[in-house]
Amino acid sequence: MKDILRIIKFDYYVAAPTALPATLLSIFVVSIVSLLAFPGASSYLAFVAMAFVIPLQGAAEKKGFARIYGVLPVKRENITRARFAYIFLAHFSMEIIGIIMAVISVLLKLNRFLPDKASVLVEVAEENYSFHTFMNFGMCVGAFAVSCIIFSYMEMAGQIFGRENEMKILIISLAVSIAVIFGYGALSTHGFLPMINFDKTTDMSIKKCIIISVGSNILTAVLCVIFGLITTKAVSKREI
Repeated sequence: MKDILRIIKFDYYVAAPTALPATLLSIFVVSIVSLLAFPGASSYLAFVAMAFVIPLQGAAEKKGFARIYGVLPVKRENITRARFAYIFLAHFSMEIIGIIMAVISVLLKLNRFLPDKASVLVEVAEENYSFHTFMNFGMCVGAFAVSCIIFSYMEMAGQIFGRENEMKILIISLAVSIAVIFGYGALSTHGFLPMINFDKTTDMSIKKCIIISVGSNILTAVLCVIFGLITTKAVSKREI
């Protein structure tokens, strides 16, 4: 565990010079939008976590950090595990910040101080601040899960098949995902599978929303662990 924590800290220091300014600027802009117009805008912060992940790939290739990882006094499998733990923690931290921002926005309702109460934009903003748990929390949790799973999956693909093949893998994966979604939609329309109804999500109780959010976070963490185990096994075989 100590080795994993050391590598996570090392990865953070590598990405921080580039990631921190972009993240702070994003938090500032998103907080203004969230406080004055749309609390769900805070869900965008989940995607800001990529600023802490992408620089690691470039640094490893351009600055020779791959060789540094190789001489560090830690096991090779712990380096791989630490990368997936790092990806999860980067996204999870942004998710928590987004949720806190959404809650503060709903509680303060600063949109009431906006001028021109008769404008359409102000009316839409007021509607956004009605306390719909799915809108204010579900968007943050959903954005976190989507971004974290995608980046973990791409990290697995990049380490196993090479960074130069990431785009091909992404296109193929997207094509398969779209086919699955459309296939599910077609089957559910004809009654072969249950239809997912999103209209009821805005009436979700806070308790149910919290349970689903926790479950989503656990599922995302489990997928990150699985991706990490697959990658560790594949990389270890390659080194042997």
